[in-house]
Amino acid sequence: MKFKTAALGLIATLLFFSGQALALKCGTKFVDIGDRKHKVLYKCGEPSYTDFYEQASPVYPYPMQQIEVWTYNFGSNKFMQELIFRNGRLQRINTLDYGY
Repeated sequence: MKFKTAALGLIATLLFFSGQALALKCGTKFVDIGDRKHKVLYKCGEPSYTDFYEQASPVYPYPMQQIEVWTYNFGSNKFMQELIFRNGRLQRINTLDYGY
């Protein structure tokens, strides 16, 4: 019974995190959550696409947060990666569809 419960917990965790990564490999270098933009640029190069917007912050005294979304297209045999930066630090890595 314990094994069945542990297996269900593992499956639930994998489903929750599907599409979201904790690190990204660019060549021989790794990019991790918390890295600054300049470090990601050094390791991965320029993204294929960027977007920028501001979002209201729930934390006082910071009224607005700067959000940047970078998309890397590594070609048709690999998944595209979406990197989300909040105030200059990498907050999330999403795995998208195959590139082109």
